[in-house]
This record gives sequence, structure tokens and C-alpha cells, in this order.
Amino acid sequence: MEDIVKFLFELNLLKSMQRTGWFFIGEHRDDSVASHSFLTAVIAYYLAKKLKANKEKAMLMALLHDIPETRVGDINKVMARYVSGDEERAINESIPEDLDEFRALLKEVEERKTLEAKIVKDADLIEVILQAKVYLMRGNPLALEWANNAKSKLTFEISKEIADKIIKEKEVWWKGLKKLD
Repeated sequence: MEDIVKFLFELNLLKSMQRTGWFFIGEHRDDSVASHSFLTAVIAYYLAKKLKANKEKAMLMALLHDIPETRVGDINKVMARYVSGDEERAINESIPEDLDEFRALLKEVEERKTLEAKIVKDADLIEVILQAKVYLMRGNPLALEWANNAKSKLTFEISKEIADKIIKEKEVWWKGLKKLD
């Protein structure tokens, strides 16, 4: 019981841990690792449903995919040129023994051989595209390059279609909602 409690406290760090890549385009708000993982999980579920994959597995993989960041941090692409984190060690030392299935799922995500793992990667990229679009709509023109770069790495046609729609979106999501009486 003590292991799971410690693990939960550790995961709680992800709520306040900021994603670091956005600093390079002048953005430093809104995007925690936990919020990114949540939205990535929802996107993974949708993609898995459309691609007739295991929806629950893809969603869980996406929800877990950034667990190592509690110990190694959010190492963005620029930082990765100079430092590396031992994610395998972080996974092995942080996840309680009675949650070994988490280790197996994280290894599967890292290897990117299964349909679900590839879906998670696309979901991860779509979430980046969505966040970049939010920054673009707030007036940051540098975000478009990030969105297009992420889009170029997508695997599935449906992912590319979603990315195109996000990038081309001109309206805010709440326009056209019914008026409350």
C-alpha cells in the first residue's frame, strides 16, 4: 500500500510540471504534462476506435506515456541534443511492482511496433498540433511551424485529416452554441 501512495504523490507532480518545448516559441503557460497526457488519451481513444484497435489499451498507454517525466523531466527536442534521461530506470524505480502491466505498456509505447503504440504517437502529435493552434489563435505566428512539423510526423490518414482540420480552423469552438434561457 505504501508503494502506491508514493506513486500517486509522484504522479501528482505532473499536474504542475510544465511542458518545456513551448518555451522556444515564447509560450510558458497552460500546458502541464498531466493536461497533455489527458488530452492525448482522449485522442488516442478516438483514433483507436476509428482504426478498429483496442481503444482502452490505446487510451491507457497514452495516459501513462509521460510517467517517466516525474523523474527525468520533460526533455524537449533541443534539450535531447545535450542531455538524456534514463526513462527505463525511472519507470522501473517509480512504478509499484503490482502495476507491472504499466511497465509493459510503456515499453510497448517506446518500441512503437503495435497498432496501439503507433496510435499513441499520433495522438501525442495531434495534441501538440492542437496546443500550437491555440497559441497561433492567440497571436503567436511561430506556433504554425510547430504544428506543421508535428503534422509531418503523423502515421495514419485519419490523424492527418484531424491535423489539417485543426490547423485550418478559424472559429472558436464555442461559437454557435445554443443560447441559454
